[in-house]
Amino acid sequence: MGQHSAIGWYAGKRILLFIDFEQEQLRTRLVNMADIESCVVAEKGIVDLGEKNQKEKQITRVELELHYKDKVNPVARFLFYSELQDGVMEKATLTEKAKNWKEVIMKS
Repeated sequence: MGQHSAIGWYAGKRILLFIDFEQEQLRTRLVNMADIESCVVAEKGIVDLGEKNQKEKQITRVELELHYKDKVNPVARFLFYSELQDGVMEKATLTEKAKNWKEVIMKS
């Protein structure tokens, strides 16, 4: 998680807590993992042409995506890395944190 958010896990109830400090108001979100079908670490960005006209993807965001079983709320997204907020130097560390949280969620 970047400097503007926090995540927590209540293992006994299988509930994920996400807190966003970025806005003036504190925003919290609880996700009951019984409602989740799958969990994915999504690396998002822009595709541009690199040297020799080869496509290269520059990752600008890393999100933990929770896909609901019911499809009414198809995906809950939690931002772990933003190039604008966190800077390029934090990308590897925050991507690893997202992958670690995916493992925690999938093991429960």
